[in-house]
Amino acid sequence: MDRKIENNNDCCYLCDKNGNRLSPTDLNAVKIKIVSITEANENLKHIELAISGFIISESLKQEYDHCPSSPVPFLVLKSFSLKLPEKNFICFQIKKNSFQCTRFTKFNCQINFMLLTEIYTPIIISLEGCYVFPRSNKTILPLEIKEQRKDSHCLHVDCLHDSFFHPITSDVSLTPQINDKLEAESSLYYAKGNGEKRVFTNVDEICNPNTAGLLNPEQVTFCNLFVNAVLQNPNSYNLEEGKLTFLTNDIPEKNVPIITQFVTVFSHNGEVLKGEIDFFHTSANGTAMEFPTKTLPTSDTVTFVDLFINGVLQPQENYKVTNGSLLLTTEIPPRKGVPIILQYVKISNSIGVTVRGESSTFCVASDGISKIFSEKYHCLLCFPVPFIDCPHVSYRNLFINGVLQPNDLYNFRHGKLQLKTSDAPIKKAPIILQGLSFFDCE
Repeated sequence: MDRKIENNNDCCYLCDKNGNRLSPTDLNAVKIKIVSITEANENLKHIELAISGFIISESLKQEYDHCPSSPVPFLVLKSFSLKLPEKNFICFQIKKNSFQCTRFTKFNCQINFMLLTEIYTPIIISLEGCYVFPRSNKTILPLEIKEQRKDSHCLHVDCLHDSFFHPITSDVSLTPQINDKLEAESSLYYAKGNGEKRVFTNVDEICNPNTAGLLNPEQVTFCNLFVNAVLQNPNSYNLEEGKLTFLTNDIPEKNVPIITQFVTVFSHNGEVLKGEIDFFHTSANGTAMEFPTKTLPTSDTVTFVDLFINGVLQPQENYKVTNGSLLLTTEIPPRKGVPIILQYVKISNSIGVTVRGESSTFCVASDGISKIFSEKYHCLLCFPVPFIDCPHVSYRNLFINGVLQPNDLYNFRHGKLQLKTSDAPIKKAPIILQGLSFFDCE
């Protein structure tokens, strides 16, 4: 059944990462990347494509007080099989004038386009022909035909070309209005391991006037524990008010940072919402780009998903979570032995409906000198800076070299990240600012 467009005062269109409007015919409006080409059997190749870009959803009405529409990334994975000769050249592009973007609800739109596939195969064909005199009313005898073949001509073809179209349809989730945003706050507990302790209390906390110790986990929405910058499985520790106990055989080594994060999300009437966490952990083998996640939920059934590779939070453009599978879309696979951790967080409102979440990231690599970073440092794979700076964001996380930082050690305003530390981060250390937004539209 066709979906009805909810509001004809809304539109959506292609743009670049900075929100500049693009025409579907622009060269970089939609990026098409060949993820893999594998041999299915003799001459049959299985091809997987990643089609990505940005769109903006824009309300034509001016009655809402919210920050400007921000670019929303989309990623479409397409796979098909082709029977191809050994030597061939294949290319893909969007058919001219075929791209359409339609908004159905205030949180969802759909993109449709035709994917043009062109195949070129080197081949040598020689066709012998002859010049033919115009036909006359006179019947041509075989002898006359033979006479006409004296002046022959060979036609040579060195390349065979074929093309066909694939219809592509994909749903895209949009950012809700600022009116629906939920407030949230984050509190951090810092301690260091000594190689002997299994139990940590508020007495072990590194002095920080802006923290409140180990909070009661029943009075917050969800908790995270990082040991040496690695997110820990909730089953590996027990947390209660004023006390953290490690349940694993191993205990934190000497001087290893132990950071417990308490996140509290409030409903529109000030109630604390409850959250659930699912956890997936594996190790890279140096070649794989896809990992089975068994029965964990898909990203569209939870509030938000975080992926950490070797302790570094990944931008959402670097991966795709489907039913039972994690697919990395980076150029190269993670190194062998590197930990890969996928965490799902589901937050529910008072009537059990899942709260909607959005995650955006600002990523830079330290030059060893700078402590102020703006959009010119921003890497191409991450969300544009303005989104993290706008009122949509419920709270932020700053990771430097994988370590979660206290809020009082930095500020972020008008697209600039300023560190308040005495020293700049070491050279090439990843600096990742994450903005998390929660919306309850019921």
